[in-house]
Amino acid sequence: MAQGGVPGRSRRSLRIAGSVAIGVAALAGLALVASYVVPPVLLNLRSTVADGSAVALRADSSRGEVVAPEGWIISRPPWTDAAVEVRSPDLALTVLVSVSAGNSETALALLRDGAAGPVRVETLTSGRTVRHADAEGGRVLAAVDVDGGVVSVDARVADAADAAAYRAALAELLAGIGP
Repeated sequence: MAQGGVPGRSRRSLRIAGSVAIGVAALAGLALVASYVVPPVLLNLRSTVADGSAVALRADSSRGEVVAPEGWIISRPPWTDAAVEVRSPDLALTVLVSVSAGNSETALALLRDGAAGPVRVETLTSGRTVRHADAEGGRVLAAVDVDGGVVSVDARVADAADAAAYRAALAELLAGIGP
């Protein structure tokens, strides 16, 4: 053994252990970065820009569709045909649109649970009835009866203070909901 030093075999073991520790730390760092980067990338791979065509929604025997305004971004969550996320071109308005069994009367109970204000009933330009209510943080919850089910809408604005500025855009999206 060298004077005041570590035997050769121990030095090599320390170098190997140090290299392994650095490698594990690098892999952990990559995994952490990937956990933030990969989900949005996967979502964007499933995104398209709306061209005025209807997007079909299906859940068991329930069917619906939504026509997003041209230029809006449409993303379908993985492993489901029952929902789409629609975002305004400025990304300030995000709307989750989904179809399920039942009708807007049953969805109304869900609206009342999340609503901060009264539930309003209106007729869309399509002739369909929409029930909607404001919720906390500038959210708008809505339900539209379609043939064989109900299309539910959960709209969120990035800055709750600007929610009123997106009412017309949301009304256009709701008018695009159909059978």
